[in-house]
Amino acid sequence: MATHKHGDSESNLQETLMKKPQISFRQKCARPFKEAWHDLRSMKWQREGPLYLFAIWVHCLVALVVWMLLVSLGSGTSKDSPCHPDGAFNAIADTFDWWAPKGLFQITLRTGTLSFDSAKAVDIFWNLIIGRGGQSLLAIASTRIWIEYLSVSIATKPASYTTVWLLRFYTEPSTISTLRLARQFFLGRGLASAFKMWFLVIAALFVVAFPTLMSSLAGYTTANQAWVDLGEHGLDSFSQAFPLAFIIHDGTRVGLTENQHVPYDEGARGLVLQRYGWLPDIIGGYQSMLNPNRHADLIGNTTAYVLSYGLSNMAGSAIEKSQNDTIWGKETLRGPPLNITAFYLPLDIFTPNFTEGVWASINYMDPLFNDESLITYSLSNEAYNMATIQKNGTCQPIQNRYQWGFSFLQLFINIILLSLWTIGMALVWAKSHLTLKLNGFAAIYNNWKGLLEFTEVLGGQLKAAKIEYLTIDDKQLEHEIENLLQGGSVTGLPLPQGFYSLRQGMIRQKWLLLSLFLGIWAVYLDILEAFTSSSFALNIASIATKSLLAISTATLASVHVSANIFKRAAVFLLVCVVFLPFFFSFCGWPTAPGSCLGVTLALVSGTTSRSKATLFGVPFIINYIIALALAFSSLIRWKYGLWGYYTPTHL
Repeated sequence: MATHKHGDSESNLQETLMKKPQISFRQKCARPFKEAWHDLRSMKWQREGPLYLFAIWVHCLVALVVWMLLVSLGSGTSKDSPCHPDGAFNAIADTFDWWAPKGLFQITLRTGTLSFDSAKAVDIFWNLIIGRGGQSLLAIASTRIWIEYLSVSIATKPASYTTVWLLRFYTEPSTISTLRLARQFFLGRGLASAFKMWFLVIAALFVVAFPTLMSSLAGYTTANQAWVDLGEHGLDSFSQAFPLAFIIHDGTRVGLTENQHVPYDEGARGLVLQRYGWLPDIIGGYQSMLNPNRHADLIGNTTAYVLSYGLSNMAGSAIEKSQNDTIWGKETLRGPPLNITAFYLPLDIFTPNFTEGVWASINYMDPLFNDESLITYSLSNEAYNMATIQKNGTCQPIQNRYQWGFSFLQLFINIILLSLWTIGMALVWAKSHLTLKLNGFAAIYNNWKGLLEFTEVLGGQLKAAKIEYLTIDDKQLEHEIENLLQGGSVTGLPLPQGFYSLRQGMIRQKWLLLSLFLGIWAVYLDILEAFTSSSFALNIASIATKSLLAISTATLASVHVSANIFKRAAVFLLVCVVFLPFFFSFCGWPTAPGSCLGVTLALVSGTTSRSKATLFGVPFIINYIIALALAFSSLIRWKYGLWGYYTPTHL
């Protein structure tokens, strides 16, 4: 009986030990955050710091490309200067051809108004910090990467003394060292991969030429100011011109001047017109035109009056001459209606008010709403149509004032070259680093230990060839090495585990790579939709790309969350729901910072699936909420007509 009780107690003890501890729901929710925090705290900057710097570098390159696309497609703000970079005058924005070959050596991207001393100082600073400093950083990165590849290359193919010396110890970029490397390649004494050897030579030449390229793409030029030749009235600054909505020819009847000019927004002076839509969207007077009865300013009173009594220069809304009492603002005006002439009225802003009275049968195809040539500027209290402004406009240099900037074409070309250099060097480093890690080896760097090992190999081979290097000069020694040793031979330890396969690694990360590519492509299509005349094909391409991006991202998240098919399905649907706002409003761009930060943290510091999901999710969700708030705010502003930098004082 006692034995039976003892057996039961042992069985209960084993069941207790084998029983898994119960984890509460709160602990399950907190575990991913604890793992993510642990990964961040245990991060070693010496190991992971370069990866973060590389991620920042890649993000900067992508941001520069996106920014240049925005510039070339048009900013859409219509606050640009009418003076083109080549000195030509054009009052219509976004008409300069940024891709024209003639702009290759022109400073087309420029800003500021500087004195000669300031412009020269900025130019010197650029050449020293960006030119020479950038070359040094590229050289340091190149040296570290090629040393790792050299450690892998000599394991399969011996390298000559010159190749090892130039790659491992002679780290200063120069044309001579690059040509010497190329010579080793042609003699068959280069690296194991002929393609990588060619890439090494081209990449080295790019690093050597980097200061010259940076100096060539930047510079300063004279600043220009836009003027309009008014004939007998002389020149007047375009910065004082503003687009006219109406002229009240008998304005003295309501306390105004004769031929009173009524601008859309008197504060919006010197604005160039949009390429599409013509009048700038930022004109604050649109608010008064949308709700004329709520705004007691000049444009509001005039709009309300015109809606009630018509215009003098439009047959479809002829002034009702028989009326003897009209309302101007809050005052009753005796006599016939005011004689008001309109020029160009925005169809989408003005016509929603046409519901009754003299506008009930308005023809929306009237040139007044569709012919941009009717746009008229007010300058020196005179009205000038677009043809006159375009013909008589001119750009003249401002004395002793300069602008500093870049050649758009050269900047774009150099960004592409930097991107290609970055991609190539990243692939070489990844292949070499992961191969060394797979075989448990460390790269031999250009430190004292590496130098001693190299001299030991070199001395042993010279001794075996019976070359007395202490008794001959350098030229004779070089001759002996070339003839007797065929340039020398430096080998490394064999790789028992072989080479790491980048192709298989990319296949394993196919959903991540596909999501990154589709994300960049979706941003590019959004840019095209926002700043060009949208087409049906472009809309379809954008929707298809966003759909594929949602599917690939949802698949990526679901395959890492759990092996349970129901949990995977739930995560897949949740991610797809998160993507829904991107199809209905332009809120994809604001989520880019959080997405980039989250991807970087997850890939560099995350060690588990839960940690990676948390490191990505926290910054993305915060950014996502902010983006939705911005999109909602924009929708409210658009609905109630609150757009504009120039806001009327009477709201």
